[in-house]
Amino acid sequence: MDNNFQRFWKSFEAWFLKELPFNQLLKSNYTHYDNWDGGTYYVDIDYTHLYKLIYGIEWVDIFKEDAVVSKENFKFFIEAIYEECIKERYKFTIAVNERLGKFNLPYRLEMGKFVIDNTLVGDQTKRIATIVNTGYINTQIKIMNDSIADSPADAIGKAKELFENCCKTILSELSAGYDENWDVIRLTKETCKVLKLTPDHIKDSVKGSESIKKLLGNLAAVSQSMAELRNLYGSGHGKEAKFKGLSPRHARLAVGGAAAAVLFIWETYEEQKGAELWITK
Repeated sequence: MDNNFQRFWKSFEAWFLKELPFNQLLKSNYTHYDNWDGGTYYVDIDYTHLYKLIYGIEWVDIFKEDAVVSKENFKFFIEAIYEECIKERYKFTIAVNERLGKFNLPYRLEMGKFVIDNTLVGDQTKRIATIVNTGYINTQIKIMNDSIADSPADAIGKAKELFENCCKTILSELSAGYDENWDVIRLTKETCKVLKLTPDHIKDSVKGSESIKKLLGNLAAVSQSMAELRNLYGSGHGKEAKFKGLSPRHARLAVGGAAAAVLFIWETYEEQKGAELWITK
């Protein structure tokens, strides 16, 4: 179990039970004032009834002292609370997300749903899905984004496949052809060559030519890194018992880098196609 998530849960539990009743985020019928010992407010929610009402299932007491709360447990809990018990939903959402951020967890509460927080990566991949717009690639993008938090190696594998599919599609569209045995590095190299996205295509007289050449050279470096990471950490390879995998932050870096490179390559293809600048064999 993720120790960081357990630390978050203990912090959230303390905030929810001890502070939430005082900040008027809950509907009034879910708080209760007790005159005993000077008087205090406390959360007054029938969780058994709530879970049957929202999900039709039995409540599992996640507030027990020895409870180990999973992300799925928390998702069920927070979404039920949001739907039925919260009055100030905007302020509640901000408070929950700030606490998630404090513990560097890649999740957020969004419109009452507990989701993976891939905002930057998501924006890039949504753009790719919009302009490429094929059912297969859109499905791969969704799987890739959904895997970042819980299966980083799979997310990196999907990023490599996205790179491959982008290059194959462009090479096919331009009738340049490719060999099915080409790896992602060769596919990227050939695609960049067809689109004139290699350092050799930049004249020295162009302003900032050295910087542009470095950036274009990094396109190949990104694809090579995808291939290397996939080979080292992919789920399809046998590992020692002491093997330690990648974390979500590595996956976000890899997926973000791949998405930015793929988007640049595809937009270049679209721009050149529109201007009829590309050359086919």
